[in-house]
Amino acid sequence: MSEQANWLGAAARRQFFCFLLLGALAASINWLMRFPLSRFMPFEIAVMAAYLLGMAVGYLLYKHYVFPGGQTPLARRFAISC
Repeated sequence: MSEQANWLGAAARRQFFCFLLLGALAASINWLMRFPLSRFMPFEIAVMAAYLLGMAVGYLLYKHYVFPGGQTPLARRFAISC
């Protein structure tokens, strides 16, 4: 195996590991935020707000750590993906 192919494989493994780890973190934030939110709002609204918060956190984490780069401003990329 060439040195370049080995490096690309290591980069892909790192990216995949970060994707899984940060996805689990975003899902945990989604799940954990529902409990304090449900103390201040109806259950259904708290679940929806926690979901949106988890999705936003996941998007920001993925953009910064898993898929860095890109010249498009963050607000525009976020609006396009929603």
